[in-house]
Amino acid sequence: MADDALHGRNAFAYFPLLGDVEPLPKYLHNMAMLATVLTAGAIALPVGGSRNNSTTTKERAL
Repeated sequence: MADDALHGRNAFAYFPLLGDVEPLPKYLHNMAMLATVLTAGAIALPVGGSRNNSTTTKERAL
């Protein structure tokens, strides 16, 4: 997982080794991908729901 974070961080700092990519399209693409990942994370990890149900927690403790 730490290796994935390193690759993601490097995507903003390094230019591709092959091909010619201008900085503006590169950074716009990276920002769009970051927004997509953050949106997907926000949808996948909703606040509340049955995980925070105190009754369920008490039943598990029995």
